[in-house]
Amino acid sequence: MGQRPGATRAITLAVLTSLGATAARASDDPETLDTVTVTAQRFSQNLQEVPIAVTAIGAEQLELLGVAELKDVTTRVPNLVLASSSSTPSSVRAFMRGGGNNDSITATTEQAVGFYVDDVYQARGAGLNLELGNIERIEVLRGPQGTLYGRNTMVGAIKVVTRRPRGDHRLEADATIGSYDYRRVRASGEMPLSDSWAVSTTALWSERDGRTYNLALGRDVNERRSTAARFTLANYDNSAYDLALRFGYLRDDGDGTTASALAPGSTPIAKYGDLLVASSAERAYNDYLEWNASVDWTLHRDGFDIQYIGSYIDLSNDFMTDLSGGENPAAGRVEDVLDNRQISHELKYLARGIADGRLDLIGGLYWFDEKTDAVMLSGTARARTVLRDVSTTSKAVFGQATWHITEALSAAVGARWSEDDKTLKVTLPNGSLVDVDKAFSSFTPRGELQYRFSKDVSAYLSVARGFKAGGFNGRAGTVASVSTPFDPEKVLTYELGLKSELLGERLRVNAAYYYNDFTDLQLTSFVGNTTATFIGNAGGAEVQGIEVEATAKLGYGFNAFATIATMSDRYTKLDPNSQPARLNSNDVPSTPSIAWTLGLDWIRSAGARGSFSAGADVSHRAGYQLGVSPVPRLRVPSVDLVNAYIGWDSEDGRWQVHLHGTNLGDERYHETGIQLGTVAAVVPAKPREWRLSARVTF
Repeated sequence: MGQRPGATRAITLAVLTSLGATAARASDDPETLDTVTVTAQRFSQNLQEVPIAVTAIGAEQLELLGVAELKDVTTRVPNLVLASSSSTPSSVRAFMRGGGNNDSITATTEQAVGFYVDDVYQARGAGLNLELGNIERIEVLRGPQGTLYGRNTMVGAIKVVTRRPRGDHRLEADATIGSYDYRRVRASGEMPLSDSWAVSTTALWSERDGRTYNLALGRDVNERRSTAARFTLANYDNSAYDLALRFGYLRDDGDGTTASALAPGSTPIAKYGDLLVASSAERAYNDYLEWNASVDWTLHRDGFDIQYIGSYIDLSNDFMTDLSGGENPAAGRVEDVLDNRQISHELKYLARGIADGRLDLIGGLYWFDEKTDAVMLSGTARARTVLRDVSTTSKAVFGQATWHITEALSAAVGARWSEDDKTLKVTLPNGSLVDVDKAFSSFTPRGELQYRFSKDVSAYLSVARGFKAGGFNGRAGTVASVSTPFDPEKVLTYELGLKSELLGERLRVNAAYYYNDFTDLQLTSFVGNTTATFIGNAGGAEVQGIEVEATAKLGYGFNAFATIATMSDRYTKLDPNSQPARLNSNDVPSTPSIAWTLGLDWIRSAGARGSFSAGADVSHRAGYQLGVSPVPRLRVPSVDLVNAYIGWDSEDGRWQVHLHGTNLGDERYHETGIQLGTVAAVVPAKPREWRLSARVTF
């Protein structure tokens, strides 16, 4: 099990360097903490006032912490596991507090953690692990968020917020070099077009050589190239309305993923002596392309706002990989050609301080439509599965009301009704045609109480239901399996939290205890010794734990930081025909029993010579089981990571130079893996790397 009962009592204070997103300083005293402003509840609020477990990381902190791509935030957020999929490096699979999905690419799967870019829901995990550019902050919300967010936020949501132009004249550019011949160039700028309109644009290009040496091909593999651009037109300083138009382009291509074979046995030992050495005659590749556009319009009226968010996403993802690491390509070769289109509309009513300042209201309508065509080839025989007009139409009504009973006590109730209509048309390798459809509906309420003991200390208690939509098995391989739908997965979550700022705003400690009761678990298992997969409702599970985050100003330019999170898991009921029951598995996938981060950073002004900074952190994460099968050698091992940086900023802030080192101990471990019969192969995590960057701002 992820952790034995009672182990959740282990608590260590935690910190993340200036966890702040964007905000004004709490005071003029440089030795007090910044006020952290988030939009977790769709209003701009002080993080300490939000009765939700939230981690917010601002742009400056992303740079200082060496976060290059989205999955790098894993060690910074309690009980969040982000990793690349076994198929492509540009995709990301997410688990949080025991809920998640190992396949985030296939059009017939759903995610338990909702991903949002500027409040636009991203249905596919493909393309989410690209390099970050022009990011204002990342907010990670833990616990069900259905009363306020789009769809499939069963255990939480990850929000990426890009920088919005505010009428400034700004131009900045940076260049980075690093390990494996890494090169990156970024540029962004904004300018006013009038007294109330401004435009911003950002562009990014990066490239690196492969980290893995392929003996069969005699060359390094897994190289990557990324290109991204984003254009935003927005108004500002307007009391009547806010409007932002955004257009984006993403491209990620290269070798894709080449898995590394494991030696026979019960431990994850590389067959060729090093996880970064493979031997596959298959030339893996990955080509991801996305165009997107969105509109965010808010009409301000006396006492309330009306907000509309509309989006369009068009993406294609072509990839090929051998999941057997060259040991059995006849079974492990996977080649997909995917075309996907997503459209969403969201209309919200937001009111704060009505009924003599005692009532806050949020209500809305949501509509989402996704269509996918795909060709999936498996094995060296290239068995062909064709998905045509795979569609999901989701409709929802949601709302939340918060009543401020007294200055100290407030209560909130909310609910969401959702209906997902799924259609699947597929031609199987044997020529069989399958045409199925089904509608799934869910009602997910929420209730919470919050009490403020003082302006600096508050506590909250919440009870919420969350769900992950049901669907069909697009990769199952047989008529019966493809035609068999799986029901929505649901969770009932209890959470007790404490938020505090102590020692004259020099110490911030936020803690939460959570208990997740899952029903109708959607667990993915492989069919025989092939890459065909089957998702079924296996039963129920309980996952509980403690999360603590803290930030401390120590004086003389020093900040201390750390996080800790625990997970205790167990199956409560299993279908006797499910794979975990048949294999006598006791572990809920991706539930490390404990994970923590500790660190220190320092910044000091040297007058005309500028300012100098340095920092280091060490993190630990216990091992965990990847999937439903208890395969010892595929279990992700316990890992300890050390990161560090040094930096210099000019006195006027125009120039910056930073040197980052990650995984300085050069730990070799894997993020994901698969076993086909007696063959097992894994995807290695990042080895030791360094990066040197220089930035200039005008």
